[in-house]
Amino acid sequence: MFNLATFTKTAKRYAFNPTESNEAFLNKLLEPYVVAGRVTARGGAEFHLDKYRTSKLLSGNADVPNALRAVELQHGLEQRVSEECMVLWDETLNSLYFEELARDVLGLIDSNNRKEAPLKDRLESALDDPCLFLARALIGVVGLENKSQSKGIIWKRGTGSLEWTACDLFRFAFASRRKRKNLVAIPVDCSFKTHVARSYEAADADGVSENTVHGKWLIRMAQSGILESDLKNQLADALKSTEKTEDGAYPIGTVAVLETYKCVFLLLAISHFDGNGNAQSTQQDIASAIESLLRHYDTHGQGADLYLPLLGTGLSRAGLSNTESYKLLVDATTSGAAHISGKVTIVVLPEVADELGLAR
Repeated sequence: MFNLATFTKTAKRYAFNPTESNEAFLNKLLEPYVVAGRVTARGGAEFHLDKYRTSKLLSGNADVPNALRAVELQHGLEQRVSEECMVLWDETLNSLYFEELARDVLGLIDSNNRKEAPLKDRLESALDDPCLFLARALIGVVGLENKSQSKGIIWKRGTGSLEWTACDLFRFAFASRRKRKNLVAIPVDCSFKTHVARSYEAADADGVSENTVHGKWLIRMAQSGILESDLKNQLADALKSTEKTEDGAYPIGTVAVLETYKCVFLLLAISHFDGNGNAQSTQQDIASAIESLLRHYDTHGQGADLYLPLLGTGLSRAGLSNTESYKLLVDATTSGAAHISGKVTIVVLPEVADELGLAR
């Protein structure tokens, strides 16, 4: 993805002083464009991006300032910016690494993106002129969206839809203010453990890692006032009609329903603990668990919104990449066998959304 944020971060790697503050570097990078376009702030004041605006821009939480976009179509702007870039190469960027910088910048551009693709051709035709290359890159990023997309629709049919969003899963559980409670899926082990093995406990402590979604959920439940003993009793009640397997655990795909005053949690069994206390699962286990969850949602969901994380990518040891897990969820939800009559949302972290090519 090519935008002001990714271009700035890439260019900074080839600065004389790569440890310079982001605020200082971004303003220096934009200076040829600002000077050539006679860009000013409100009231004619000097244009400068402070620390706060720099942070918002580089995190993808703000779009390119209107003051920059107001001059992008000026006649002769490219030539003037190119001339000003000589100072940028002399004082800020190391020209000895132009080929590497150009390669990395071109690598950011998505050739399948109709807005980015034409720019790639223009940049490639300027590879013999470092100043012109930077000028075209600067003018190009000013015209592109910088604010990252944080959600989108993957599939929709009738009253059913599959969407994605980039944020914290627990936002839809512990922070929800909706009158109708959300359904939030939590991947757990087949024993439905309720103890979190903290880093300071003995190595053989029988519990769930605090680094998993399961472990983080248990911690949040405790912080909300639900004791481990109370949680055990609620789970026992939720699972009383489910038969255990020979090893005393519950089958893969078992769903335990726990309701709080803000949310309904669907605890989904996706893994077994081995003799060493490590969670174990397979891709088939994950696929089977997803199908079981969707059947439960179809039967008992009553059209409520369902939020679920990627499954099988962490300590369950199913060995799935983020892309593979995402594809499993999408395929299972959109297959002809799935009957979705509400909104299902896959929740990923912002950096994972970037990895999956969603945040464009």
